[in-house]
Amino acid sequence: MAEISIITPCYNSSKTIYKTLDSISKQSFKDFEAIIIDDFSTDNTLEIINSFVSKDNRFKAYKMDKNSGVVKARNHGIKHSKGRFIAFLDSDDIWKPQFLELSLQTHYKDRPGLTHAPFYRFYYYKEKFIGQEYLPPKIVNTKNILRRNYMLLSTVVVDTEVIGKFTFPNLRPEDYFLWINLVKKNIYSKSIESTQAYSRISKGQRSSNKLKSLFRLRKFYFNNPELNFVMKIFYFFSWIFENLKIRFAKRFILQEKNHREIF
Repeated sequence: MAEISIITPCYNSSKTIYKTLDSISKQSFKDFEAIIIDDFSTDNTLEIINSFVSKDNRFKAYKMDKNSGVVKARNHGIKHSKGRFIAFLDSDDIWKPQFLELSLQTHYKDRPGLTHAPFYRFYYYKEKFIGQEYLPPKIVNTKNILRRNYMLLSTVVVDTEVIGKFTFPNLRPEDYFLWINLVKKNIYSKSIESTQAYSRISKGQRSSNKLKSLFRLRKFYFNNPELNFVMKIFYFFSWIFENLKIRFAKRFILQEKNHREIF
């Protein structure tokens, strides 16, 4: 039985899925199973997935009967997972080779229940990769979990021995709701020290999606019965402030010698 299960849902991801799966295959920690859930793609995504499955028995492919959305796809992957630890890697994101190794070192040392990591946000522009480094808090707990979703899903590793069985709620943002509910149970997340992941900013992430996200978060804060009015205002504007900090963070060109995983 593998020590860690990696869940990767995908839909029409032929342009990015190879780099994602390749970053899994190159992990320094080898005792894993990679569970890829194809959400009824209509391009050649499944063909690329099967090229990994045919060469490495740690890779396993499942196809949904119909396009069901990322939440159902992830939960389908969790259902088939066998590892004590569960990690998530979206089909357009990438890990550095030591991501799993460093995450598990933190889990075995401190048993926090969850770990996360610093990461690069990046996009391709005029034949160059442009990036921003994002450094989340070292500890995410009840004191700061409501300020914003500091934990990029593709950097989170869950210890099921600590938190038990779980699934993502069918609400957006589903990962944030899950982290909040887990932290309420006296579980916390600890960050590994070094930046070990890349989160791709795609053309589909337009301002309209950001606006929808803003309205979702407003609804979440203002409909939360556990918060008084002042706290609702505080957390909502804190979320906006933290988002602006990320949006206007320093950008730089990612060089191949230091970031070969994305090239």
